[in-house]
Amino acid sequence: MSSALHVLGLSRRAGKLAIGEEAIHEAVSQHSARLVVAARDGAEKTLSRGEALCRREEVPWMAVPFSKEELGGAVGRGVCAVMAVTDAGLAAAFARRMAEEDLRFAALAEELDSRAQRARARQKARQAQKRAAEKRTRKPWAAPPSPDKGRQTGKKTGPKGTGRHP
Repeated sequence: MSSALHVLGLSRRAGKLAIGEEAIHEAVSQHSARLVVAARDGAEKTLSRGEALCRREEVPWMAVPFSKEELGGAVGRGVCAVMAVTDAGLAAAFARRMAEEDLRFAALAEELDSRAQRARARQKARQAQKRAAEKRTRKPWAAPPSPDKGRQTGKKTGPKGTGRHP
């Protein structure tokens, strides 16, 4: 099995893969698709509709040299003609693996790498903003929350939990 197909399997397990014509239409329309992958032996109508949608929404389209059975087997299905990777990093990893096997995909791999780097930078900036906001709302004079928040710690009990003081 190709290392590129392994990346598709990882994408499936991570929940970052839309499988089938309807699922890719939804992912592309919602702008969550980062790369659409099509099998070499997919139905002409399915492939042409998917490619037209991707062109219109400016989502990268990759017609790979794998059959529907090979793509389906990589993601735990019998057959699959089209699928969309919804994570920028996984899409870039798949394109890199494909570029290693076939140089036709090198330009697309570079483009997806740069998109993934920009997405990581945006994510880091959002996390830094969130930490800064939390830091601004933190009160340095307040006591930290108790680790045993639900328990009553000041109550003394007598022998065998009677509730009486000895």
